[in-house]
Amino acid sequence: RGVFWKKYKPSQLVTNDLSEVADCHQDFTATDFEHRSFEFVVFDPPFTANGPSKQRHQERYGSHRDQEGAPQNIKDVRRLLVGGINEACRISARWVLVKTQDVVESGQLHANVNLALNTLVKSGFNIVGETEFHSNRRPQPIGRRVTGLGGRPSVFILAERNSAA
Repeated sequence: RGVFWKKYKPSQLVTNDLSEVADCHQDFTATDFEHRSFEFVVFDPPFTANGPSKQRHQERYGSHRDQEGAPQNIKDVRRLLVGGINEACRISARWVLVKTQDVVESGQLHANVNLALNTLVKSGFNIVGETEFHSNRRPQPIGRRVTGLGGRPSVFILAERNSAA
């Protein structure tokens, strides 16, 4: 139900959260779709963990920290990013589009964009292009802010299956 999905309506929406608009609910790291069953796959993973103080996040996405598989920390977020990209590459016949962003958590920058790029390449895809998606950002809380980074935009990464893969 985020900004991206409001603007771009997919032909089939698969989600593992509680969104009522999904066509089906599955674990995005292990779907039951056939190998290379879609020409184009878009993957929009969670980019932060759902802490108990993230009430807005829970209301917006229908996800709670106590749900099975919910990310508890940035390591879980990064594990889900890699697992989801690997699955997107498995079910894509040709194209994968990943929306991710670098994350500042507890004063540390986590380079999720580089992780996504490397995972796509390891999965036999060539990077075709990247573009930033700027939406309105809220400032980080005082005391946990990393200065000099500004609002980190989401990045769309377009990748095409390597013909040898």
